[in-house]
Amino acid sequence: MGSIRSGRFSRRTLWGVGYTFTSGATDAWIADEVGQERLARVYMRGAQVGRIAALVGIGASIALAVVDLRLPIVAAGIGTMLLAAFLALAMPETGFSPLPREDRGSFSQLAHAGGQGVRLVRARPALLAILGIAAFAGMWSEGYDRLWQAHFIRDVGLPSFGGLDPVIWFGVFGAGTILLSIVVAAPLGKRIEVAGLETMARTLFWLDASLLGSALVFGLADQFWLALMAYFAVGLARNVANPIFQAWINRNVEESGVRATVLSITSQADAVGQWTGGPAIGLIGNVFSIRAALSAGALCMAPALALYRRATRHHGEAPALESLPPVSER
Repeated sequence: MGSIRSGRFSRRTLWGVGYTFTSGATDAWIADEVGQERLARVYMRGAQVGRIAALVGIGASIALAVVDLRLPIVAAGIGTMLLAAFLALAMPETGFSPLPREDRGSFSQLAHAGGQGVRLVRARPALLAILGIAAFAGMWSEGYDRLWQAHFIRDVGLPSFGGLDPVIWFGVFGAGTILLSIVVAAPLGKRIEVAGLETMARTLFWLDASLLGSALVFGLADQFWLALMAYFAVGLARNVANPIFQAWINRNVEESGVRATVLSITSQADAVGQWTGGPAIGLIGNVFSIRAALSAGALCMAPALALYRRATRHHGEAPALESLPPVSER
């Protein structure tokens, strides 16, 4: 048992270290290559391509999982390595300005870049609002992602139609969510591509408001079709909001030199929300019920709505903490 736990810890540690290197870097690269004016268009269209590819992936994963549950994970790992090899050979970096050779690998330069990112976040309270939203979203997502399948199996129940395996049911659920996202995102994407910060913030407010309400309905549902409709609504709001949120962050960070650092800090805020909110929601689930845990997790999104509302009142650039003194940049 100890060796199994040690192996799981090692795999998670390796994944975490790898993710640290890519967190923020991909979005910063996109912003440097296409420019801030085209960011929203790239994110929205990229998300649509990703959804179509996800449909193919779901079908392949179901087919592999029926044979062995480990096969989809192995296939995903191989696909990721192939993607890394492709990007190493074909990824353009025309907008990237490398550091002078003498500064590369310098711990002082690394610390300076990190300090610049922190100072930028503190000097621009709009970014503080984004960090707060990311943290609250992390609190909700950690509980929801761990418990939604258990809720379907233990509380709601899956139909016995055709004697389908739960793996197939969950694949069908995922495919349905993606199809809905493709249909909804197509007309919405054209508006977001030319939208300003205020419109983005207002759109995100309503998407997260619908997510909160749908997550509550899902957590309290005791009938399959009600739970399924709520699940689709949660997935739809989540999938549509993600690329808009990424574009909103990038539009608030004009400095190319610290963009990756700020985006990485945002990812860390999401992670902090997950490891602080996740155990608390899990405790609620153990003491009370899965329904109580899912409902409590949904309510974690309420403060994020307040931050979005504050942003819409100030054209998408609202200060989150007006009492915070500005910090001058070095």
